[in-house]
Amino acid sequence: MGCPYCERMHEDNFTIPAITDYVRKHFSVLQLNLRGDRRVADFDGEVLAEHKLARKYGVNFTPTLQFFPADPS
Repeated sequence: MGCPYCERMHEDNFTIPAITDYVRKHFSVLQLNLRGDRRVADFDGEVLAEHKLARKYGVNFTPTLQFFPADPS
């Protein structure tokens, strides 16, 4: 069972073609699990579990959208 707030965001907002088309055209999307254990690489090359990356960036609630520059270095 997933996050009910994320599910609502997907059902209410990401079913609108104008929104999904804009997002796909202008952004690279990566969906992470706030409590997940999947190993991911941060911009600085550090490899850590999803939940540790969330903590590193101060993510406490879902859904959370974060925007980063095209060249985050």
